[in-house]
Amino acid sequence: MQYRKYTHIERLGRDEVDGILNGTVYISPKIDGTNSVLYLDDQGNLAAGSRKRVLTLIDDNAGFAAHAQHEDGVKAYLARHPHYYVYGEWLIKNQINWYQADAWRKFYIFDVYDDNQQRYLKPEEYEQELRDLGATVIPQMAVLTNPTMEQLEELFKTNKYLIDEHVGQIGDW
Repeated sequence: MQYRKYTHIERLGRDEVDGILNGTVYISPKIDGTNSVLYLDDQGNLAAGSRKRVLTLIDDNAGFAAHAQHEDGVKAYLARHPHYYVYGEWLIKNQINWYQADAWRKFYIFDVYDDNQQRYLKPEEYEQELRDLGATVIPQMAVLTNPTMEQLEELFKTNKYLIDEHVGQIGDW
């Protein structure tokens, strides 16, 4: 398969995301690292990418391509599902620097895309299998129907996933 960048999602409140909170909404913690993807290339080899490009050991992004070679759980998952793309956050120092000491330089999965069906899978379609293979999947904070901004703000305030001493605060969404 060819590299496929992650779908860009605008901040809440912008016209481009009007209606995104309609229906069932899966809410997970946001991690402030660098967007990354793992998939199988046309020869069936594990390939890595960043938000905008294919990565190699020579043209890497903060060491993610080198790290990807050790993502045995994701490799096994992609061997079972060669038409999937596994998206996650490669946790490196970015804007937020108060993560737990052992959280850094790991791949945290937040989405899976099925290229055959041309759709993102629901978390219940991939989470358990990836965890069983030893991969790290960002846990869901909530599954809500037609959530309000007030509900989202309350969840955001309580987010402590991987946080060392600080609690997330409402920012510019």
